[in-house]
Amino acid sequence: MAERAIAVLDEACNDKKNLEVAVSMRPNLDHLGEAGNPLLLRFLSTSIGFQFLKEIDYVEREMEDWFEVWALFLSFKTMILL
Repeated sequence: MAERAIAVLDEACNDKKNLEVAVSMRPNLDHLGEAGNPLLLRFLSTSIGFQFLKEIDYVEREMEDWFEVWALFLSFKTMILL
C-alpha cells in the first residue's frame, strides 16, 4: 500500500508546483526505506528540496553510504588484481 502511495505522489511531483508543495510539507519519509528513494531523489532536484534533505542529514547519510560502498568496491577490486 505504501509503495502505491509513493508512486502516486511521485507521479504528482512531475508537476513542479506539486513537488514544491510536497517538499514544503517537510514529510518524514524515513520509515519508507528503499521504497521512498525515488521520491527523495526527486526532492533533490529542487534547491528547497535539497536544503530540506540536507537539514535532516539525508544528503550526509547518502554520501557516507556511497563512499563506504565505493571503498568496498575498490578493496575487492584491489584484492582481485593481487
